Amino acid sequence: MRASSTERPVRCSTWAAARAGTCWRYRGAACSRSVSTSRRAAIGRARDRGAAVILGSIFDPVPSPERWRTALLLDGNIGIGGRPVALLRRLGELLSPRGEILCELDPPGTASRCELIALEDREGARSRWFAWARVSVDEVGVICSRSRFTAIETWGDEGRWFARLALAPARTGMTFGWRGDGAPA
Repeated sequence: MRASSTERPVRCSTWAAARAGTCWRYRGAACSRSVSTSRRAAIGRARDRGAAVILGSIFDPVPSPERWRTALLLDGNIGIGGRPVALLRRLGELLSPRGEILCELDPPGTASRCELIALEDREGARSRWFAWARVSVDEVGVICSRSRFTAIETWGDEGRWFARLALAPARTGMTFGWRGDGAPA
């Protein structure tokens, strides 16, 4: 997926800002609070509920690599950076061997794509343009196959679409067993 030449500012919903910690929502009404205020509020709520909160880029070094049990990519955050395959590969480095990703996707019948977008608050302050990907539930298997993951299940709930992804077994290049003609492989 490549970034399209379509560049337009987007307004983000306060619901997404409160849930995701930043205004990473592509559609909706203008934010009633600034991105930094929403981020602080979301972080506070997560910490109040006992969650460990790490601020920074997922592509930077993070604590406890290969020990994470679950990564959540809600509100379309599988599109961070416009490269969902790279994001999933990075999460594959952080997850434990039995770790999973729960992600929100675009509905069936929509096209996966990458676009250049900017965030805009109610006062008209706009972020820099950045790449953002949209992944359709119909095409999550293609993204998974390029990133060492398997889509275990997909489902819809109240107009939103989700998938549970698990690391695919590592391929060693070695074959064990028997060929179809009965000879050892």
